[in-house]
This record gives sequence, C-alpha cells and structure tokens, in this order.
Amino acid sequence: RCDKGHHTLSDATACVPCEGNSISFGGQTECTTCDQGLADESHTSCRPCDPGLELNEAKTACVPCEPGQAAAFGADACSPCDAGWIAADSGAA
Repeated sequence: RCDKGHHTLSDATACVPCEGNSISFGGQTECTTCDQGLADESHTSCRPCDPGLELNEAKTACVPCEPGQAAAFGADACSPCDAGWIAADSGAA
C-alpha cells in the first residue's frame, strides 16, 4: 500500500510521489487533481487560494484577480465586483 502523497505505478511495482497539483490519501493507483486550490507540499490535501486570488487555467498557481474583480477565501474564481464596489488594484478580496 502506498503512503499518502504517493500512488502506484501502472505495473504495481513501486510507489511514486504525486506531481503537480495532485494529491493522494494513500493506497491509490493514481493521484487526484485539486479542482479548487493547490496541493500542499506533501500532496495530501488541497488548500484554497487566499482572498484576492484564483487558480490559474493550468491549475498550477494561485494568481491575483484582475482589476474590477475580487475573490473571497476559497472562491473558485474571481468575479466582477458587486454594484457600488470597486477593485482598483489586482488581487482584491
């Protein structure tokens, strides 16, 4: 059985670490991609992007929201500011 943060090779001969933005809870044949946020350094859990950030399209980094958009902690993506509110700088929360 492979440890957390690892998966088995396709021929089941070894355990290898998860790579990129993926995680494993142990005993898996492949790692699971984090759909929201980024994998932690041990590849055992996904952590949400901080306020003012969203996951980039490649799902490899949290990047600042564009001016005129904002994101709360753990938001899937940046969204336009509500009526009456502004975000003059990038990375607004």
